[in-house]
Amino acid sequence: MRRHAGPLDKRKKVTRCQSCSKRRIKCEGGFPCEYCTRTKKQCHPPGPSSRRIEFVLVNSSTRPDYQTLGSPALIPRPDDSLYLDYFALFVGRCQFARGFATLCSDLLPLISTSRPLKDLAMAIGALEASRRGSLHTYRGSDSPQVASFGFYGRSIEAFQKQIQTSQGIEREDVLWVTLFLGIYDLMSENFGDGWANHMSYGISRILHAMKPVDDPSPLRMTLLDAFQTLEANRAIIYGDGSSLVQKCWSSHLSGPNTQPPSTMHSIIQLMLEVSGFNQRFFEGIESIASDDRPLHPFISELAVDGCRLHEKLESWYIETATQRDESDPYSKLALAIYHALVLFLSGNYGYYSCWEGQRLVCILSGNKSGKKSWVSLGVFSDKGSMSLREYKVICSNAGIIKTPTFHFFG
Repeated sequence: MRRHAGPLDKRKKVTRCQSCSKRRIKCEGGFPCEYCTRTKKQCHPPGPSSRRIEFVLVNSSTRPDYQTLGSPALIPRPDDSLYLDYFALFVGRCQFARGFATLCSDLLPLISTSRPLKDLAMAIGALEASRRGSLHTYRGSDSPQVASFGFYGRSIEAFQKQIQTSQGIEREDVLWVTLFLGIYDLMSENFGDGWANHMSYGISRILHAMKPVDDPSPLRMTLLDAFQTLEANRAIIYGDGSSLVQKCWSSHLSGPNTQPPSTMHSIIQLMLEVSGFNQRFFEGIESIASDDRPLHPFISELAVDGCRLHEKLESWYIETATQRDESDPYSKLALAIYHALVLFLSGNYGYYSCWEGQRLVCILSGNKSGKKSWVSLGVFSDKGSMSLREYKVICSNAGIIKTPTFHFFG
């Protein structure tokens, strides 16, 4: 049916003739039109519009049932299994330790029997769902982020009641709840102070209260490995001590092991040593007046301890050369941590100027004569600090058999 132009329509009111309408081309209008004149055809005006009424019969048996159709992304209230699936997706991306990303199947029986752990797993899953943006609810229902905070609050409440009893703190789920509480705080906060408190205070206090197990399960060993990695990173980031150097930590590990430690485990131990030394380093220097630092005996002690710690790092690099697999991501991570520790340890000495121009004793393991070699910790040229290669050349010319690679300049 032809549409009529509106009162404000300034276009020319043109109706196609029958010839132009059959060919479905634009008609210039007029009678006869330009096309019919050029092709020497008869130009017939458009016929009268049809005013017939057509009735359409619809077969109701083939009509789709719209009540059974719904959007898969819109659900009124997500059930527990949905948020647990998102929790499994999150854990699958966590590479804290070997086997941690695949422990969800082993952790499910513990989740089903522990109310605090189940609520916490759903809190992490709901928070992961809100971050992905792939889950929506109807208006009036809680969003995944709001539901996450609700699960988190219920988990905290149930967990506080559980650890108030002596039997509750011996349960297997206590360490897992504390670990995932720290991970949740790390996900939801901007600074991660809650995560640091759970790592340094929560798990260490629980390990003090728990009785050591003679034969820890693989699930617990995976948790202890993950906690060891996270705690070592926390200690070195915050410049704080760690409970991993205490006896309560070693008592929770397995019995004597004849196998050599892995490269990742050994570099984590060096991280803890560097972290403890770093804390003693800054606290000791700040306790000495600036004018008294160059001649203070504690400054010389820190220099020697730094050389010894660097020798440990160099020994680790040499001894683990045959164990490192270039295709193994954890071997690559251990090597990256080694280089970061060397730079971190060296950067501490560049922060203060009390070592410039001093000659301090450094015991070199490669000196076959067993004599002490004097090396200058503040080596400077006219153009500024020397490169490591220039420093090695000077040490070689001085008769040092094994030149130190530890440099206290940037």
